[in-house]
Amino acid sequence: MQSTVIDARTRGGRQLTIVYATHLLTAADLVDPATATGELIPEPRDEHNRPLRLIYGFASPNTWISEPAEADLSAARETALTTYRRFLTDEERVSVVSSHQYPLRSRTIDPPTPVPVPQEGTVGPGRPARLAGAAVVVAGLAVIAVAISVWPRSPVPVPPVCPSVTTVASQSSGPASPSISPSSTC
Repeated sequence: MQSTVIDARTRGGRQLTIVYATHLLTAADLVDPATATGELIPEPRDEHNRPLRLIYGFASPNTWISEPAEADLSAARETALTTYRRFLTDEERVSVVSSHQYPLRSRTIDPPTPVPVPQEGTVGPGRPARLAGAAVVVAGLAVIAVAISVWPRSPVPVPPVCPSVTTVASQSSGPASPSISPSSTC
């Protein structure tokens, strides 16, 4: 089973490692083994007839998971399937279900020293420097704009007047057959 490991941090600065995987739901997943009747259940699909995927996993605080154990992911999948079956039994009375803790069998390593996270409403490290840098850029652009507007300009040559072409109607062989001939002037 392919899993993904993500390192995360809460707003309070607590480090978490989140391990998750996906599982394509089958009809057998929806049957509670304790109450199985042998009745055929169609493969689970959403309202657009797409297969359903269950995302399941676990989180470990203050420890980094270097290699997730299959047993830990299997325990998380079984917990998620049990909760999903309960949801399908009575969708109208769905509520939040807390999972239980269990000892990890995954390989872990100690996390590095945590980086302080600024509290809400405070200025984070480096922000004054970014603001000062932005002010320098804006000032530089203003200087360039002023320099361009007052810089002496070289005279721009005026393009020569192009000859214009006019058409003149002439009566060459009588009133029934006029001809048009171009003439140009400079």
